[in-house]
Amino acid sequence: MPPPWRKFLQSRAVWAIVVAQTANGWGSIVLLTGLPEYMEQILHYDLQQNSWMSGLPFLGMMFMAIGSGYIATRLISAGIANTVTMRRVFNTIGLWLPALAFVALTFSGCNRAFTVALIFVAISLSGAARAAHDVNHIDIAPQHAGVL
Repeated sequence: MPPPWRKFLQSRAVWAIVVAQTANGWGSIVLLTGLPEYMEQILHYDLQQNSWMSGLPFLGMMFMAIGSGYIATRLISAGIANTVTMRRVFNTIGLWLPALAFVALTFSGCNRAFTVALIFVAISLSGAARAAHDVNHIDIAPQHAGVL
């Protein structure tokens, strides 16, 4: 079956996925490229300390992505929550809570430990979005999820 391109372009759900994935992807790229420089120039960590502290939050993101997907699937399978609710909950956890943590980061001053902890929390929590907008394609158009 050919993809219904016109329906895709007119769908609010498709545009919501595009916006969410663009925001999440842009934020991830900015952090991947800018975090080591921030750790070195602003927090004054040397390269050895900087390397593991810049990478550790992304390990937390991986565990959060796996855990949130597992939890969402279990709650949906058990009938405790429906798919839409789980997508909304994990999108909120994965996008809004990291945003709040980064806002809080602006008030951390020069407290290096608090700053690093907020960065870890923010990036780790962003993994929850993997159980939200990253799988919405399957929810809205399972037969065209690959194209979307």
